[in-house]
Amino acid sequence: NNKENKFIIVEGNRRLSAIRGLKKGSFDDIKITDQLKEQFENIPVLFYPNRKEVLNFLGVHHLAGVRRWNVYERARYIVKLKNEGYSIENIQKVIGDRKNSSKKTYVCYRLIEIVNEYDEKFNVKDAKDNFSFLQLATGQSPIRDYIGLRSWSQLKTDEDIENPIAKEKFENLKFLFQCLFDSSYGKSLIRESREITGKLSRIFNDENSTNILKEYNNIDNAFDMAGGEWQGMQNLALQAKKKLETVNGKLSGINVKEERNSHNEKDVGKLEKIIGNVNNIINDLIKKF
Repeated sequence: NNKENKFIIVEGNRRLSAIRGLKKGSFDDIKITDQLKEQFENIPVLFYPNRKEVLNFLGVHHLAGVRRWNVYERARYIVKLKNEGYSIENIQKVIGDRKNSSKKTYVCYRLIEIVNEYDEKFNVKDAKDNFSFLQLATGQSPIRDYIGLRSWSQLKTDEDIENPIAKEKFENLKFLFQCLFDSSYGKSLIRESREITGKLSRIFNDENSTNILKEYNNIDNAFDMAGGEWQGMQNLALQAKKKLETVNGKLSGINVKEERNSHNEKDVGKLEKIIGNVNNIINDLIKKF
């Protein structure tokens, strides 16, 4: 409040603290000369009459300036501008956004708020820390369809952007968050970003594999079933083939009779039983075909 001769430091708090410390001689390992103190008598600053006007400066400074904000910090800045009354179109002009990313970022921020409001027990910290995962996921058509998120071009009005998905899709959104992020409900189901495009998107494109993912919370099993049970069976059969080939390779060149004498008879019996079970399963499958 400049009427009381008081100002709020919006940017540069650490630099100001360092200067005050140097003037007071607070740092034992730094020799503070009178000449150095004189340099800090007058510090160049920029004054803004209100916080709304300083937002423009902060956007340019951090989005394209010295220290780039991470994706969630950028999202919070866009939300601040929106709360100050700026339209998405004006925000895009302020920060030089030519790729419509401000709208996408704001919608993703709203999705986090929606989950947090829908289920207060859901810890959204990891969603904020890994905000880019949500941005990547909402760029996949099958995932967008699953949560009922319309295309970016269809989200035109402020009402559309504030309420990007219908209430009946909130539970689907919550499940998507459980897949993407650690929460109070457990660890995320994906381990890296490429699983979003390579696996999760294909799973959500198939209702059967989506239900399997919900039931067993295993992205690899659900992915094996993506595209229908027949495709899933082929994928599982191929995995079984590779594992049997590995076992066969390890047994290559081994004299089983000699190994039987040198190993515990109980362990050998277990191995024989497993091999017998595999043979029975294969024979049953052959009969079905």
